[in-house]
Amino acid sequence: MALGTQRSITLRLDNTAASAQRLRLFEAEASSATLQNRLPTKQRQVTLPQQAARIDVQLAETLRDGGESEMLVFLAPQPDLSTAHGMQDWRARGEFVYRALYENAERSQAPLRRWLEAQDVAYQSLWIANALLLRGDQQLLAALAQRADVAVLRANRLTSVEPHNVELSAVSGNCRINADNICWNIDAVAADRVWRYFGVQGEGVTVANLDSGVRFDHPALIEQYRGRKDDGSFDHNYHWFHARGDTLQPTDAGDHGSHTMGTMVARSDGSAEQPAVGVAPGARWIAARACNRTVCTEGDLMAGAQWLLAPTQLDGTAPRPDLRPHIVNNSWAVSNGGDTSYTGFVAAWRAAGMFPVFVSGNGGFDDGCSSVQSPGDYPNGPTVGALTAEGLLASFSAIGPSLDGQLKPDLTAPGERVVSTFASGTQPSFGSLSGTSMAAPHVAGTVALLWSANPQLIGNYERTYAALTASADPRTGDSRFVGNTFAQCTTETVPNNVYGYGALNAYAAVAEARVDIPWLRVTTANLAEVAVGASISTTIEIDARRVPGPGQYRARLLVHTNDLAQAPLEIPVQITVPSDPTHADVSGRVTSASNGVGLAATISVTNGPTLQSDSSGAFALTLPATSTSYTVTAHAQSYAATSKSLMVSSGISTTLDFELRLDLPQIQASTEPLSATLDFAETEELSLQLSNVGTQPLSYTLSFTPTSYQVLRSDEGAVASEWIAPPADAREVALSDDGTSPLTPLGFTFAFYNDSYEAIHIGANGVLSFRAPLQTPTYVSSCFPLPETSGGAIVPLRVDLNPTVEGSRITYATIARGFLVTYEQVPLFADTTQRFDFQALLGRDGTIKFNYRTIGAMRPDEQAVTGLQRASQDVFSLGCRNTARLSSGLSIMLQPQISSALWLELPQPSGTVAPGAQITVPVRLSWVPTKTGDVLRATITISSNDTTKPLLAVPVELRTRIAPYRLWMVIAS
Repeated sequence: MALGTQRSITLRLDNTAASAQRLRLFEAEASSATLQNRLPTKQRQVTLPQQAARIDVQLAETLRDGGESEMLVFLAPQPDLSTAHGMQDWRARGEFVYRALYENAERSQAPLRRWLEAQDVAYQSLWIANALLLRGDQQLLAALAQRADVAVLRANRLTSVEPHNVELSAVSGNCRINADNICWNIDAVAADRVWRYFGVQGEGVTVANLDSGVRFDHPALIEQYRGRKDDGSFDHNYHWFHARGDTLQPTDAGDHGSHTMGTMVARSDGSAEQPAVGVAPGARWIAARACNRTVCTEGDLMAGAQWLLAPTQLDGTAPRPDLRPHIVNNSWAVSNGGDTSYTGFVAAWRAAGMFPVFVSGNGGFDDGCSSVQSPGDYPNGPTVGALTAEGLLASFSAIGPSLDGQLKPDLTAPGERVVSTFASGTQPSFGSLSGTSMAAPHVAGTVALLWSANPQLIGNYERTYAALTASADPRTGDSRFVGNTFAQCTTETVPNNVYGYGALNAYAAVAEARVDIPWLRVTTANLAEVAVGASISTTIEIDARRVPGPGQYRARLLVHTNDLAQAPLEIPVQITVPSDPTHADVSGRVTSASNGVGLAATISVTNGPTLQSDSSGAFALTLPATSTSYTVTAHAQSYAATSKSLMVSSGISTTLDFELRLDLPQIQASTEPLSATLDFAETEELSLQLSNVGTQPLSYTLSFTPTSYQVLRSDEGAVASEWIAPPADAREVALSDDGTSPLTPLGFTFAFYNDSYEAIHIGANGVLSFRAPLQTPTYVSSCFPLPETSGGAIVPLRVDLNPTVEGSRITYATIARGFLVTYEQVPLFADTTQRFDFQALLGRDGTIKFNYRTIGAMRPDEQAVTGLQRASQDVFSLGCRNTARLSSGLSIMLQPQISSALWLELPQPSGTVAPGAQITVPVRLSWVPTKTGDVLRATITISSNDTTKPLLAVPVELRTRIAPYRLWMVIAS
C-alpha cells in the first residue's frame, strides 16, 4: 500500500462448529510468544494508625517493668495528596507525592528531632507516614507523651509472612506441567494464553515485592532484575533495599520473597526442570527486604514502603521517585482485621499511581465470616484469596466481609501447592508453597500484563480494577458456606465475600483492556450470532496514513467466541509501505516554552500517524506530498497541546518545531473588598467574579472562618501603627525561661468572646492565658491549639523566648485605655542576637491590639504563632510559622464583632470554571444589629487547583443601619 492510502478488506467467517457461535474480534501484536522465544538472552490523605489510646497498650506494658523497646512516634500533620490522583505524567506524579510527604515531615518533625538529638536519642525518619522510629525506655515514652506535636505512640509490632505450608522438593508433582512445561497455576489464570495470542508478557512494566528479599541470581529471575545492565554486570543502586542494611545485593532471608517474585516474573527455559511459573516473564523487578524468614516489623515495612515510593542508592541517598515500581505485591498480614497501621503508606502508594495487591490472610473460615486480615481489609487495593487446583477456596484462606462491611476478597487465584522459585540451598531451585501469599502475586503479575498491553492504564487504579473484576470467572454455590454461621458470606451472589468477583482470568482481563494497532481497525468488534453452517462478513480497515513512514508492519486479528477460554482463530495481517521519491521527510523538536527543555511528547497528524518523540523532544516522520495542508499536533504530559498547519512539497525535507505551554488552570479574581450597607431585615446578594484564563478546568472552593473578631492591620491602612510607652509605674515580671506569672489583676472586667475575666497569666514565650495556668514545663514548638493551656488565651507572638537574658524586660500596667503587657528586647532562646519588642493592649471596650516595634529574624521552623484561643477546639489564628506576616512597626487591632456566621453566607461554595470562561459566584449578606458606624468584616478564602495561586483572600465588609423601632418592656415592681 502506498503511504497515505486506505483499504477495506472484507473478512468472511464460516461457522463449521456443531452449534451457533457469537463471534468477537480483537487486535493483537504480531509476536506470538512461546516458551522457546522466552529463553533468557544476553541482552519498565495518608492517615494516622487508629488505636484506643494515644499510647499503644502493648508499648506501655513492654516498658512498664524497665528496659528499652523500639517505638514508632507519629506526628499528626499530613499533606493533601488528592491533586496527585489527577496527574497523568508518571515522573511528575511521583515527584509531587514524594515532595509533599518529605517536606511535610521535614517541617513538622524538626522540633522533635532537635529535642531527641539534645537527649542523645537516635532516630530514623519515616517521612512516608510522618513518623520516627526510635528506641527508648519508659522515661522517654513519658516525655514524648507530654509533647503536643506527638500524635500517636506505637510499639514496633510484628507482622507475618509465613506461608501455610512448605514443600521443598515437590516440583514435578505439584507443578502438574502440561505439554508446554507450564505449571497448573499459570494455566489456570490463562497467563500463557496472553503471551501466545496477544504477544504481551509484561514488557515495560516494573514490579516489586515488600517481602523477605529475593535471590537475584536465580536463573529464572536474573534476566528480569532491573539492576542487571546490558553488559551482564549489576548495579544494585535504586533496585534493592534492605531495611536492616545487612546485604548490598538482593538476597532472601528464606524462600518466601523469591517465591512470590517468581510467580510474578519468573522465566522458563522450556524444560521441566525450569518450568513456566511466572505470570509476566517480560516485566522487570526490584525488591525491598523488610522481613526475615517468617516475620516483619511495622517499622521495617514502613521503611521498605518508603523506599519503594522513592528508591535510593544503597546508602539511602539521592531518592528517585521516577524509579518507583508500577506494582507492589504484599504477601504479608497481621493476625486480625481492623489494623490501620499501614493505611498511611498505602494511601501514598495509591496517590503516586502505584498498584498495591494484598492477601486476605491465612486465618481460614472455620469460625465463619470476617476472618480477612489487615491490610487485606483496606479499601484501596485488591485483596486475593487462595484457590486449590480444583478451583475451590483453600481451607486456610480468610474470607470477608471486612469488619467495616466491605466486600473481601476482591479476587481469588491459585494458592495451594504453587511451584515457584526458591532461594535456599547452594543452588537456586524450585519449590512448592501454600498460602494466600502465593495467590496475590498472580494478580500483581496480571496487572503487569494489563499495563503492558495497554499503557494508558498505568497509574489508573479504577480502570485496572474494573478490568480485573469484570473479567473474573464467577464462583457460586459452594456448599461449605451455608447456614447462620455464613449469613454474611454466602456464595449465592456475585460478587460474594468468599470468592469476590471470582477467579482471576488474565487472558480475559487483557481482552477487556484491549490492544490497539493504530493502522488496523475492526469496524465491528462484537459480531452477530452465526448459525451452524452459516457465514458472516465484516470489514477490516487498513490505514497506511497511520504509519510513520515506509516499511513493513505486522499485526494479528484474534477471532473469539464468547468463551474466551477457547483458543482464538489467529489471522496474521501484514502491510508493506514502499518508499517513494515524492515523500516528504518531516523532523523537529518539542520543547517547553518556559525554559527550552526538550519534552518527551506525542506527535499526531490529523488523519495520519501518531508517534512518540525521544526524551529530548526530537521526532521524525514521512508524509506523502499533497495539495492540502496537514494539521500536526504535539502534546506532552502537563502541557497544553499545540497544533500547526504544515504544507509539504514533493521530495523536500521540512523542519517543524513546537514550544508547549504548561497545561494548567489559572484563576483571576478581584481581591477588592465586597461591601454592602443594609437596612433592617434586608439581605443583599453580592457577586464575586471568577475567571479561568488557563487551559484546564479550574476547580474552586469558597470558605470563611466564622469569627467573633475582625482584624484591622496598620500595613493595610485599617488602623494606626503605634507603640505605647509603658508608664513609670509599670510593674516588671520576673520570669524564668518558659516560666509564667501568677494570676495578675487587670484592674477592670475584660470581655473575651462570651466570657469575662479580671486577671491573666503572663508567659515568658508571649502567651497571655486566662484561668488555667501554663501546663507544659518546657517550650514545645507548635501552631494552634496551644500546648500550654486548653483554655482561653491571647497570643501577640508565641515563640521560644528567653527573658532571663540580660537586657530583656517584661512589664504590665493598667492604663486609661486598658491593660498593657510589654515585651522589650526579649531574645530568642536559640539565638540571643535576635531581639523582640512587642506588646498587647487589652482594651476596656473588649478590643485587643498588638504592637510590634522590633521583630527579629525567625526561621519558619520556629513556628511563631499569633492569634486568639477560646478553647483547644476554638482558635482564631492570624498565622503560624512564616504565615503570620509580622514586621517591625506593625500594629494589629482585633475588634469584637457579631460572628460572621450570622451575617455571611456562601450559597454556592464550590464549582468548576471551564478554560477561558468567567462565572459569577453569589455572596449573601444579611442585616444584623450593630452600633451606628460599626463595620463588620470577614475574609473569604478561595482555594483552587491553580498551583501558582492556590489561595486568594477576598475581604467582605458589612454596614447596617439601625432598626426603625425598638420595643421597650416596662417591668413594674
